[in-house]
Amino acid sequence: MHRRRVLALAASSVLLAGCSGSQSVLQRRDPPSTGELLTAERPPAEPPRNATDETAPPLDYPAKPASYTEQSAASFVEQYERAYRRNTLLERRGGELVSHDSDFAFTTPLAVSSEACVVRTQYRYTTIEKEAGSEQRTAGHSPWMLVTCYVDDSLVVRAERDGDRDEKNVLRPDPWKTGTILEPAE
Repeated sequence: MHRRRVLALAASSVLLAGCSGSQSVLQRRDPPSTGELLTAERPPAEPPRNATDETAPPLDYPAKPASYTEQSAASFVEQYERAYRRNTLLERRGGELVSHDSDFAFTTPLAVSSEACVVRTQYRYTTIEKEAGSEQRTAGHSPWMLVTCYVDDSLVVRAERDGDRDEKNVLRPDPWKTGTILEPAE
């Protein structure tokens, strides 16, 4: 394991353990080694090979804040999720994706230090797709999705599940139990 990754994981346990106001929400153990989590490449911010003039454009991933506050952490995670979802849909559906929009129910920072944050958000998205060679368009809506992200200067660990709208301050899904590392330290 890379030294920076170990330091980031250690920092996350300190960050989460030090949240006195969120202690009941963030009952933590030492985080697992990154070898226990899945690692994936985030979908690229590139148009699909079969893109047309009508294909929804990819979204660039946001730059991480220089320092985390509740506002900068929430804003970063919402922007990241918009880009992640759009680019995932483009990767899966290609040029058929004409439109995509995300509707956020809430974005709640669960723990924030100047160097890292844990943020929970809930959203659903709508899409409009056009079948290749057809003028017919179809609209679709996703179920509500709950996403929890751990973010620092070297990591984005993201966990996702379908969920109800009343789970605003609960650490489910837990990025250290079911998350995927999307931006590991080099």
